[in-house]
Amino acid sequence: MLSPTIKFLKSLEKHERLLVDSIILSLSRMTDEKSSGSGRNRQQNLTLGRLLELPDAHCQQLRQELAKKWTKIRKTAEQLRPYRHKFLAHSDLAYHLSRSTKLGTNISIGLIKKLLEQISDFLNTFDYFFTSIETTYRASASYGDASDLIAYLNLAIDTENKTKGEILKAVGTRPQHSEAPGIDEGKFKEKPS
Repeated sequence: MLSPTIKFLKSLEKHERLLVDSIILSLSRMTDEKSSGSGRNRQQNLTLGRLLELPDAHCQQLRQELAKKWTKIRKTAEQLRPYRHKFLAHSDLAYHLSRSTKLGTNISIGLIKKLLEQISDFLNTFDYFFTSIETTYRASASYGDASDLIAYLNLAIDTENKTKGEILKAVGTRPQHSEAPGIDEGKFKEKPS
């Protein structure tokens, strides 16, 4: 019989695997082709590539810039596809039963982070063209101690203030009050005993 600690650790391992699979599946969907299937089964997909379908002539430069970024995104995302197709979406028998499969071994946190950065750059380029507002899509550098959390919360406050300022600037209104203060890390330090 397994101890409660071992059961808990096995449960965490399963949840981690499910989370990683969900992330890979979501990134794969976002970076899929605009349509899939063949013949009468052809279906349209809602993907980032749809943002390249800008009809206006004044969007020509934006389309070209997005197309370059899209090419990089697709190349990075290609590394996810075999795992998605053979393991997550279709349960390929050979890969599921093989203990020595190499499928997915090239997928790292670094790869996923790189892809997320490329996607955020793509979305920022698109959004900035129409709104002149840049959005900060950042993940915390690490997850660990309280100082990481405080730094991340300060980043969120700074980003919110910057975004509000850009919106107010875009509509021609001046802010009524000063920026919100950040979290003072000194308040959370332990007091000497």
